[in-house]
Amino acid sequence: MKYNIFISYADSDKDIVMKLKNQFYHHGVTSWVYSLDRTLAADLWAEIAEKISESTLIIFMVSKNTPHAVGQKRELKLALDKICSHAGTEKIMPLFITGTDISVCPAALRDKNGEFIDSNRIKSVAMKIVEQEFPVLLKNEIEKSWKCPIPGEWLEICHLDAVIEKYFDIGDKLYFRSISPIGSFECYAPKCKALFWIAPENVRTCCCIEENRKCENDIPKKYTVKGTTEIHKLSWEALKLRKIEQKGRLIPFF
Repeated sequence: MKYNIFISYADSDKDIVMKLKNQFYHHGVTSWVYSLDRTLAADLWAEIAEKISESTLIIFMVSKNTPHAVGQKRELKLALDKICSHAGTEKIMPLFITGTDISVCPAALRDKNGEFIDSNRIKSVAMKIVEQEFPVLLKNEIEKSWKCPIPGEWLEICHLDAVIEKYFDIGDKLYFRSISPIGSFECYAPKCKALFWIAPENVRTCCCIEENRKCENDIPKKYTVKGTTEIHKLSWEALKLRKIEQKGRLIPFF
């Protein structure tokens, strides 16, 4: 998979980087983040060099932790080498975490335009970067029609956030049951063997029809759409019968 942005950061700044990545994703822009997107079986620095080369934009997070981040310094050198050789990467942008002394910014980036970011400005900063650097992707995302899955349809995890990453991996299947008033999807997760509420942006339609049918055989009947419908029907019939019985025991006052 090719990514639009490569984010270089010190490990201590991981939380704000994860939130920034999620905001980019909401606008149709993908970003490569080491702690989440690395391939365990691949050579680490070979993969990093590849992602830097393929990305249109490099975001270099600058914080009080930057001077001590050895890996981040190496990533910066790779990025600058690629830019100088015109091999794929087009731009590099420093992104300062609010409160950081400007002097900790690497000398090679001090003439680059950047932004300041903190936990209260992640959404606005992400939006500004996307508007400036990826207007076409933003336009496509805004114009894309939204389609709610049909109950009984299979979905798969296409994006991980801090809430679900400890439960799922990319590609894990989910059986869609319903949508909540606030827009979350209620799904049966075979991996957890339980119901799970999940954000719509973390899933996509799974098109492997034959594989989906096989998976459906392993779902407890009470969690299937058909099983749930039968349970609801029995509940209504029992309630109706109870009301009839109660009405028959009523004693008139006159």
